[in-house]
Amino acid sequence: MVDLFGGYKDLKNKIIRAVGRAEDRFEEDALRLMRAARFSAQLGFTIDFVTQNAIKEKAKLLEFVSKERVRDEFTKLILTDRAHIGVEIMRELDLLAYVIPELLEGVRVEQNEHHIFSVYEHNLKSLEYSVLKGHSA
Repeated sequence: MVDLFGGYKDLKNKIIRAVGRAEDRFEEDALRLMRAARFSAQLGFTIDFVTQNAIKEKAKLLEFVSKERVRDEFTKLILTDRAHIGVEIMRELDLLAYVIPELLEGVRVEQNEHHIFSVYEHNLKSLEYSVLKGHSA
């Protein structure tokens, strides 16, 4: 097997890394920004630091991707077993602002004394529970 880009080593170490210059890959197709977050969540892989930085730098490119493609990629993410982790990865990578900015409004917004989580955390917990229940039905 010929592995010009070290992909086998990355697979073995559970790392997502862009081939070549990450910024170029994301400029070719900005949906790859979301795909990295989905694969990270779905497979339990970490995203390489350089690739993470490129994602944050190029996040704004999602504005130029058709809404249908963004919706389809986000749907794939929320249908994974680790959907809540994928949404959090998207937030950490500054992608959520271009997909569902309303979720960000709940970050660090506390609820009344009957709730121990912020609004955002409550939303993630609800998604996690929904996935769990959806798989046991």
